[in-house]
Amino acid sequence: MTTDRKHRCGGILREQEVFIRDEVDRIVMVYRVPGLVCDRCGDELIDRDTMVALEKSQTPTVIWDKPATSQLEIPIFPESASTVAAAA
Repeated sequence: MTTDRKHRCGGILREQEVFIRDEVDRIVMVYRVPGLVCDRCGDELIDRDTMVALEKSQTPTVIWDKPATSQLEIPIFPESASTVAAAA
C-alpha cells in the first residue's frame, strides 16, 4: 500500500502530465513532462532533475521557415527616373 503525498495546502498530489511553457524572445517552446498536481488547489510541481534537463536542452520544438519574400530584396527607396535630373 502506498501513502499519498500531501501538498502544503492540505491537498493530495496526484501523478499527471504537466505543460511547461518557455518563452524566449518571440519563440515559445512548450513541453509536456511528468509531474504532480494538487487535487485541492491545482498547483503543478515537477521534479528538479526534469527542470534541469529542460534548462540544458536548447533544441527548439519549432523550426522557423524562411519567408517567401525577404525584406532585404525589397528596395527601401525606389530608384529615381534619372539621376542626372536629380543632380542638376
